[in-house]
Amino acid sequence: MPRKSSSIGVLNNHITSSQHQIGLRSVAISQFTSNLLEIRNYIDINLKPQFIDYYIGNEYELLDNYITSFTNNVKDRLLQFELSSGPDSDTQYLAQIASKIIDIVIKSRNEYKVNQQLIDTLKNYLSIYASGTSYPVPAPINGVINVDVSIDEKYLKYIEMFGTPSDGVFESDKLIQAENALN
Repeated sequence: MPRKSSSIGVLNNHITSSQHQIGLRSVAISQFTSNLLEIRNYIDINLKPQFIDYYIGNEYELLDNYITSFTNNVKDRLLQFELSSGPDSDTQYLAQIASKIIDIVIKSRNEYKVNQQLIDTLKNYLSIYASGTSYPVPAPINGVINVDVSIDEKYLKYIEMFGTPSDGVFESDKLIQAENALN
């Protein structure tokens, strides 16, 4: 059965008779595909296993070591991809997203470390509180003080006769009795 329409008319606007233009388009598409494959491979080797898999897998020591050793190199290479591709290209977009992923992971790790330090400090304070001991303070300052102490005899007689006052206040009428007993 014959076809009702043909795609030749649609393609006519895009097909030129010049082999030179077709060749240039082919090279541009080939270069575009090559750039995309190159950045994809770079991300698969230098970003995903470290910044994503280490983070999700709780392999923080490996992640922290990678961040310290290789972040600048990875970000520089992503910037090269971004600058060498055309504006609004897929390669530029992938480079920007990959760079933002790195920034997010690093920020998250730094905030985690700060929070972990606060948690450790709080745990330390709680253990001190729970043990019933006071927080260790620096060693006290030791010294010798010479003091001449004198006490009025009426107070000694008061204590001898009535005992020490329970509230620490000597009663005046009992104090008069102690003074009279001394005379």
